[in-house]
Amino acid sequence: MKVQFSIRVDREAKAKIEKIAKKNSRTLSGQIEFIINNAIADYEKVNGKVELEDEK
Repeated sequence: MKVQFSIRVDREAKAKIEKIAKKNSRTLSGQIEFIINNAIADYEKVNGKVELEDEK
């Protein structure tokens, strides 16, 4: 399930992400999700899987 949340970035970073998203045929939101997922994967390669507590 996807959740919504707000982030703050400077204008230059947003403009650059928008340009990258366009080159990758993604929306801004899709590009940010892609970046986050890659950052998590990179972290887990070095540090092991991040285990989440059951959120029931």
